[in-house]
Amino acid sequence: MSWGRISLSLGAAALGGLLSIGAAADVDRMAGVGEVTVASRAATISAATVAVEIAGLRSADGVVRVAIFDQPEDFPRGRELTGQNVPAAEGSVTAVFPGLPPGRYAIAFYHDEDGNGEFDTNFIGLPMEGYGFSNDAPVVFGPPKFDDAAVEVSGRLARTTAKVRY
Repeated sequence: MSWGRISLSLGAAALGGLLSIGAAADVDRMAGVGEVTVASRAATISAATVAVEIAGLRSADGVVRVAIFDQPEDFPRGRELTGQNVPAAEGSVTAVFPGLPPGRYAIAFYHDEDGNGEFDTNFIGLPMEGYGFSNDAPVVFGPPKFDDAAVEVSGRLARTTAKVRY
């Protein structure tokens, strides 16, 4: 599976284009040199590990795509700070993100049950696969606000649990 941009649209009427989970960093080409460098948007001054438990998975099919956002204007449709696919398991899975600096982060995820790399919706745009946000932030006619989903990371290990919605 490619780490390129994955666009998710849960239907304008239902959820207003809830998620867009994409690449984790910017890639810049250095002028005249031809080398590619990856510039992370987060400094690694006092790194922490964030463990995200996704609970309530209905099957072990596919993967769970988990994305962490550090910028309110990007959440949940813009560029993610980092993300990963975790093999699904019935019940719950945990995604572990090492090396994050202290700060506020919002987390979005979806259960890609068929493993096609897309967030599947039905003919009227309603979700056919599970999704959710940190703090179990509510979804009311559109995606939650960054502040509703934000978790504070201040120590060496931060744990959070969220339930998947089907």
